[in-house]
Amino acid sequence: MLEGDLSEFNFGEILKLAGKNRKTGVIILRKPDGSETSVYLKDGYIYFAESNTKKKPIGEMLIESGKISRAQLQEALEEQKRIGKKVRLGMILLDKGFINPQDLVSVVQEQIMESIFRLFEWNEGTFIFIPNKIAENEDIGIKLDIDTAILKGAEKISHWKSLKRFVGSMDSVFEPAEVTDEDRVIVLKPRELKVLRLVDGERKIRDILKASGMTEVELYSILFALSSAGLIRKKEESTD
Repeated sequence: MLEGDLSEFNFGEILKLAGKNRKTGVIILRKPDGSETSVYLKDGYIYFAESNTKKKPIGEMLIESGKISRAQLQEALEEQKRIGKKVRLGMILLDKGFINPQDLVSVVQEQIMESIFRLFEWNEGTFIFIPNKIAENEDIGIKLDIDTAILKGAEKISHWKSLKRFVGSMDSVFEPAEVTDEDRVIVLKPRELKVLRLVDGERKIRDILKASGMTEVELYSILFALSSAGLIRKKEESTD
């Protein structure tokens, strides 16, 4: 069992620790205000998440994506009120022919992803990883590689103290890391690839900052993401 404080570990670090050796289990994160989110892993992949925090309703998401109209949503909500809220809105929309199964799967997956990426902004509270626990309420899930989640989620990190604690000072040096898992496929955005190419084991962070033209927060977020994904590592300082 792994547990700790979110002031000492950010979600990306927790994911990396919990997902090591392709583990199965659940990460439960709690904030002082009572917010709680559970992220489920299976064989090192994120496959489900559930939260008690407020999230955008599926009906509104379907309207925004142009899948249904406001009138169709209202009709489905009235039907749900008539038969009872135990029947999910998505199933009613399906039954009425307003959406197809893929529309429902896509919007539920988007909702799950939003819940996960929001966790990268949490910097207070506690976390615990419980091995081998599976989701009981899963009906529609995802299959999200941890490295991909970290790369995408790192964009959400704006807590400077957390980033600086992990990455280090402007004089820190990173070097490319040897990727031993040949099955891993990591898709990098152009700016992430740009930073990866600038990391050579010689340049200090201040040099990379100047060469990249990025802000400090942007660069630190990318360095954190690349390091958490195992693509780079901090070079040990010389004791000479």
